[in-house]
Amino acid sequence: MEFDPYDLLKTLAIKTNRFVVVNAPSDELSVEHYKEASSELQTYSFRLRTGLLSGGYALLWHKRAIFNPRWSQTWFRVQFLQSKDFFAFIGFKETSLPPSYDMVQSHIGIMVYDGKLYLSSGDGSYQQRVEVYPTSLTKDRVYLINRNEIWRYEPPEPRETISAGELPAEFWQGHMKLKFLGKLNVYEVRDQFHYFVTYIESLRNVNCELELKFFMHASKYAD
Repeated sequence: MEFDPYDLLKTLAIKTNRFVVVNAPSDELSVEHYKEASSELQTYSFRLRTGLLSGGYALLWHKRAIFNPRWSQTWFRVQFLQSKDFFAFIGFKETSLPPSYDMVQSHIGIMVYDGKLYLSSGDGSYQQRVEVYPTSLTKDRVYLINRNEIWRYEPPEPRETISAGELPAEFWQGHMKLKFLGKLNVYEVRDQFHYFVTYIESLRNVNCELELKFFMHASKYAD
């Protein structure tokens, strides 16, 4: 990778310990709820809830399509509160309409469908979707979209007496590893501006939630 984002992550997401949006003012965020869904801007995150009814969804997006994933690097930190019973998408999308599992419109990001994690991209006509193993959906994770590649920061293997959830943020900060998840270059996201979208939908009569803890976008490849 061209540069290490740890200094920015520490300043924006750990030291300030607040929900952070970079390159897009937080007052430009829009949210849509369906059925019993709800959302809440908390001190540490933006939480989306589906509500108890199947098909209920919460959709968060930026009001302007100002992000071109083909010429940028983007980090987002997310944690799912459940491991199944929902569909979720986080990433770039050509429109701000709700995403779908088999969408072909121009997009790139991560998808979760009923306990399985996928990388997904579309070129407007076709979709490329790749399952990622193993899946630890309820863990607090930082993902990186680097043009047509998706990476994830992994915590170190904990000592026998310490669980991953007990490790302090400062320990993660200095020891996390960047893991390559996949390259989506078969049906590649278009070279154009997109919305950044966070979406979760209940597949059954179960309330499902996610927390978006930060979003950071940097144009890296433009002349």
